[in-house]
Amino acid sequence: METKEALIQESLGYILEESLIKEIIHSSQLKTYDVDHTIIQIGDEMRFMPIVLSGSIKVLRENAAGDDLLLYYIEGGDTCAMTLQCCVKNATSEIKAITMEPSSLLMIPIEMMETWMNKYASWRTYILQSYHMRLTELMETVDAIAFMKLDERLLKYLTD
Repeated sequence: METKEALIQESLGYILEESLIKEIIHSSQLKTYDVDHTIIQIGDEMRFMPIVLSGSIKVLRENAAGDDLLLYYIEGGDTCAMTLQCCVKNATSEIKAITMEPSSLLMIPIEMMETWMNKYASWRTYILQSYHMRLTELMETVDAIAFMKLDERLLKYLTD
């Protein structure tokens, strides 16, 4: 198994400057999960922002009847836009996040997010790009549901 430092360097080392990487190593926790593990439940208080170092996670919305709607997937080097929003607003989770395969997550304390946003341009860029990517994927999901026939959506799903 790779060390926390090696996983961080592999996933984020090419994006973030070395001084920030050192702070991340010092401030964060590494968590590993098996397949089908629920990492975040609707209503959970967000104390950490997860960054996927390895593996993949599906992010879902759930209705009152317990039916799920897939919003997007996050993989190595990605973070969750919905979690970012909760961290910034100090709100509870509105999504459910479940591992699709064994996964390693870097848990960043939410209090570090604002500090690093002000201190490191690379962190600010990483967060804004992550948010943009997730929002784009979410719009694609809404477009598919609203404008595509079932067979077209199935073909798109299988192709993706």
